[in-house]
Amino acid sequence: MQKNPAVQRILDETGGLLRASEVAEILKIGKQTVYRLLNENKLPYLTIGHQRRITGKSLREFLQMPPDGR
Repeated sequence: MQKNPAVQRILDETGGLLRASEVAEILKIGKQTVYRLLNENKLPYLTIGHQRRITGKSLREFLQMPPDGR
């Protein structure tokens, strides 16, 4: 299977796509807390089919926000 250069570039720039469970593990919080952050639009995500994915870039930006801004 040949890699699509545009898709590869996006993945390289964002650090890949993460599932809610992966974000929960990274942040050491519950998966439901991640879904709450997504539902409250505090953590940007992409919808692919019926699945939500968080980019590495979105997660990095979220972590750089001051706690009162989250």
